[in-house]
Amino acid sequence: MIALLLAACRGDPCLDADGDGFFAGTCAIADDCDDSDPFVFPGAAEACDGVDNDCSGAADEPWDDDRDGWSECGGDCDDREPRDAPGLSEVCDGVDNNCDGDVDEGFDQDGDGRATCRGDCDDSDPAVWLGAAEACDGVDNDCDPSTSEAGDLDGDGQTLCGGDCDDLSPASHSGGTEVCDGADNDCNGEVDELIDCWGCVDTGPWRICPVYASWPDARAACQAFGGDLAVAADDATNAALSDAVAQVTGDSVWIGLTDAGSEGAWTWVDGVPLGVSSWGAGEPNDSGNEDCAGTNFTGPGFWNDFQCATALPFACDL
Repeated sequence: MIALLLAACRGDPCLDADGDGFFAGTCAIADDCDDSDPFVFPGAAEACDGVDNDCSGAADEPWDDDRDGWSECGGDCDDREPRDAPGLSEVCDGVDNNCDGDVDEGFDQDGDGRATCRGDCDDSDPAVWLGAAEACDGVDNDCDPSTSEAGDLDGDGQTLCGGDCDDLSPASHSGGTEVCDGADNDCNGEVDELIDCWGCVDTGPWRICPVYASWPDARAACQAFGGDLAVAADDATNAALSDAVAQVTGDSVWIGLTDAGSEGAWTWVDGVPLGVSSWGAGEPNDSGNEDCAGTNFTGPGFWNDFQCATALPFACDL
């Protein structure tokens, strides 16, 4: 067959350089669109390679599902959507229209990570976008008019900018009455700063509180009472404190002693370094970052180091 074809084209050379049985050149039957590639000829299987394998005049046509002229192997990042392909113009729609790996580039004018089409109601102010924290600045920061700083959502007569620390709770506002409910009712920055909330008992110069708390929380409670965790810097004070604690609880209690600032440099909360000490046998052993001290553990007046997150009753100086 090939011989007949060559004979028919004698004087008008037919070329089959790649040996695929199809001819190029000036022969009247020339139909190989790339005679340098044996996988390119009429009827060849089209591959996803950016090449017109079947000489149809189009490349990768079975792999261009959205018919936008780009296949996935040719760089189409979404072959289901003809509006997304390399070289297209980016629009503000939350989609990578030009397939460059970025979404809505050029539409975030204030650099807050949100474009106008993605919830930024003021693309000139980086403090304003959908979901931002509302601030007392005369601006709708969270792009939600229902949470405006001028609103009183809980109906307690105060706005967030007027002293209300929780505009979703009518029980919390500036000047409110503190109760034992786990909330800052009077908006003074302290929660449940009442003796009753901790079950505390005043014994001599100390307030002993049998409710369990971490060392930082215990100290915050003592400070809310107007004092601090108890300092027992001498033997007599330590013994008296131990007796006071025993009247309220038989458990260990936090005292105002810590080496959190520098390991091994135990210091009282009033800033005075440890002088006379009453550590129990083998203490402090710093077993697992134990940076806070408690008393009445191994015996009356003895101290032990604990992890500061441990929950213990506590003793306050008044």
